[in-house]
Amino acid sequence: MAPRRRTHRLFVTVGIQSFKFAYFTLHCSKGVFFSEEPVSIASSTAKEIVGLEHVGLQYNEGRPVFRNISYCIFAGDFYFLTGQSGMGKTSLLKILYRAVMPSYGNVRVFGYDVGVIDRSDLPTFRQHIGLIFQDCRLIDNLSIVDNVALSMHIGGSQYKKSCTYARELLDWVGLGDFFDAFPDALSDGQKQRVAIARAVVKRPALLLADEPTGNLDDDNAMRLMALFEELHRMGTTIIFATHNNQIIKSFPYSKLVLRNGSLFVGQPQSAQDQVQEAEQTEPYAPKQYAKRDALQPDAPTKFGKNMEMGVI
Repeated sequence: MAPRRRTHRLFVTVGIQSFKFAYFTLHCSKGVFFSEEPVSIASSTAKEIVGLEHVGLQYNEGRPVFRNISYCIFAGDFYFLTGQSGMGKTSLLKILYRAVMPSYGNVRVFGYDVGVIDRSDLPTFRQHIGLIFQDCRLIDNLSIVDNVALSMHIGGSQYKKSCTYARELLDWVGLGDFFDAFPDALSDGQKQRVAIARAVVKRPALLLADEPTGNLDDDNAMRLMALFEELHRMGTTIIFATHNNQIIKSFPYSKLVLRNGSLFVGQPQSAQDQVQEAEQTEPYAPKQYAKRDALQPDAPTKFGKNMEMGVI
């Protein structure tokens, strides 16, 4: 029997004008609700999702984390972000959602120069980004259903509908018996699955995942990779930071490698050892970037401390 389809209209306010931003159908596929059209704030002519131009980062007087890195990621790309511990994977992701400012260089996300986004506009900007943190950052005084549903509810969905989608997704990731549980009752692996569900339930235009399978066993890791692949198939751009070489070799996606302060780009590879992999990974040569007109930020919206800190 074909799943029942639900429809939902999403409106985005840009400046002082209101435009119908997307009309899309939400459907249930294997118990997971997603939109059939990408939810994106990029214009139809601006396919660049992330642009880095000569970006560097140095904390205080310490060693530079990375130097003069440049790269462009387009709508619908999927990249594994890898490198040894301390090479700056988490720092680079933080720069993209404006939790950390680079020491120099230009960073664009959805055509915005993130360096000039007003702090009051950050919550609205981050509504289009799904964030998966290593430490999960669940809200302790909310049940796991409410943790997952909150991002949709803040985005304008009715609370009852948001909870329905949250339950469907939590059931799919194997937490159907924990709907009313609170985070302190869950294991680290269970918390990680809640954090993943929270990040993907609203179908973000860009997903930034920081070691999302780090606390999971192999079976659950591969099950959740199927979720990421489905999200990618439907148009979400994904940057997936990981140390797991088995996952990297099991999926046909390119790599961004941070090594000794530089960014390298590697093509998908299968069963090749680390020495061959390092030899075949070439440094990225910066290209000439075309100037793009940034979209005007949505009207400032304040969603409280959790949104300001990038929890949601």
